[in-house]
Amino acid sequence: MAVSGARRFTMTTAMAELAAMEAMRHIPKELDKYLYMRRMHHENPALFYKLLINNAQELLPVVYAPTVGQVYQDYSKLPIHIHGLVIRPEHRGRVYKKLKDWSGGHRVRVVVVTDGERVLGLGDLGFNGMAIAEGKILLYTVMAGVNPAVCMPCVLDVGTNNQQLLADPTYKGIRQTRLRGQEYDDLVDEFMGAVKSLHDHTLLQFEDFGNQNAFRLLDKYAPLQCSFNDDIQGTACITLAGVFSALRITGQNIEDQRILVLGAGEAGTGVGQLICKAMRAQTKLTEEESLQRCFYLDSKGLICSSRTDLQHHKLPFAHHVPFIPNLLDAGQNVRTLLKQVSLDFSTSSDFCPCRLVRHHRKPRTYFLIASFSTSLAAPILPCRSMEQ
Repeated sequence: MAVSGARRFTMTTAMAELAAMEAMRHIPKELDKYLYMRRMHHENPALFYKLLINNAQELLPVVYAPTVGQVYQDYSKLPIHIHGLVIRPEHRGRVYKKLKDWSGGHRVRVVVVTDGERVLGLGDLGFNGMAIAEGKILLYTVMAGVNPAVCMPCVLDVGTNNQQLLADPTYKGIRQTRLRGQEYDDLVDEFMGAVKSLHDHTLLQFEDFGNQNAFRLLDKYAPLQCSFNDDIQGTACITLAGVFSALRITGQNIEDQRILVLGAGEAGTGVGQLICKAMRAQTKLTEEESLQRCFYLDSKGLICSSRTDLQHHKLPFAHHVPFIPNLLDAGQNVRTLLKQVSLDFSTSSDFCPCRLVRHHRKPRTYFLIASFSTSLAAPILPCRSMEQ
């Protein structure tokens, strides 16, 4: 029986997909699976994306979290082809050309950019932050169907304050402490202008910038360009959706809630700001009244007005309340809703959800943990509502 060329091609593609998945499943170590997929991405991108889209639930944990936790730390040592664009201070005056050359004439629609200063719970990884940009950009294709040819992962390689990386002979980033001040701002400004020059409506995602830069860059560029910070705003969106779901179940109103957040970094304060905005949108609460419903603990204890060591992004939540040094006591003093947004359990080594919420009739506890060492491995026991 004669088989058309199109039919033969379809059968061959299907067989290649099955064979590739079978080979990947027989690889015992997750890092080796990651390297297998990276080689496929470089050598056969069509097969790579077909596998990833058709097997997203199985493969996303391989090419992204949690496997990338190890990749971040060893990125410079791995035998991989770098897909993203690297921008360094030496490229000043030529950033637009670098972006245009990388795009190969395609219209760039999505950019994920990082400077690698605060990568999840791993700290300053410098150039190795490219791994987060390359991983995050895959989600736009797998989950939103965006053509990978128009998706650009990028790292601003401006140095690192991680002495271990600077001393590592395999480290591929520039060997200097982090660029700061006006020189840093000028490089970022040229980069943002270059992205806008490629096309007015290119979406730019800030990823894993340190607190020193994350908030001010978002404040500066969000009104000017289509951009957002995933750590500040992306986490907040998902969390707010969970809050609304809990309120539908309990039949309660958002303005009646009291929010306690463990972790006052970018993700934590972003969650509080969006919840407060939702309160104001659905009620007649003022900004001050909504903020008074959100409380925060950082590594030193409850954020309150008597503290003199607070960063600017924590100040809106510094209320006139007594200082409380630990999570358990704070949880007993703030009713109804506890939220944990933390990169590890270092602020509460004896953390026990059941003890924390035992004084609340209908507690809703959210765990938004983004770490790749002990935190994800630590078991979290479910809490029951203490119905009286």
